[in-house]
Amino acid sequence: GISWGTGIYEAVKALPPQTYRDIKIVQMLGSLGTSNPEIDGPELMWRLADKVSAQYSAFPVPLLVDSVATRDALIHAPHAIKVVESFQSIDLAMVGIGTVNPSQASLLRTSYINTSQLEHLQQAGAVGDVCVVHFDIKGKLIKTPLTELFLGIGLDDLLRIPTKIGVAAGTVKAPAILGGCRAGLVNVLITDETAAIEVINL
Repeated sequence: GISWGTGIYEAVKALPPQTYRDIKIVQMLGSLGTSNPEIDGPELMWRLADKVSAQYSAFPVPLLVDSVATRDALIHAPHAIKVVESFQSIDLAMVGIGTVNPSQASLLRTSYINTSQLEHLQQAGAVGDVCVVHFDIKGKLIKTPLTELFLGIGLDDLLRIPTKIGVAAGTVKAPAILGGCRAGLVNVLITDETAAIEVINL
């Protein structure tokens, strides 16, 4: 399974090509549809599948919609149901670790949420997210009205995945890295020295 973001882009880019057998790459979140498709789920899914000679399964829905009714209609459409069902068989996931710090908040940068919504997440105690599942620094999950409007892998399916590789770097991401690990949403970490030291300090 693969999510989206700059960190995932860099990890996929750095991965040496190698042929594996019987592998399928699954897009776990709806598409951003931004002006930078390189960091979007469909493009990253295709790039990774090409690197490891795998099949792939795209999730042809947007990341965020305007109502619960729209979300329910899209996620139960025939072309989406098969992908949602495949979430249960993912045995390794590569996920980005998002932050609510305005300087690096990907959801804000891609205009999926506005400044007011970001502040609401901060006020609720959120320090970051994995696959748009927000949490505080102790790993407690944070639910907001936005939670019901995102399309992607559900919490239960995400937690069920045995190996969840989180990719994030820099001191700004340290609280989110710590919260994501404590929440059980990340159990393998790709990071840099500055972030690792700050996580230890926290």
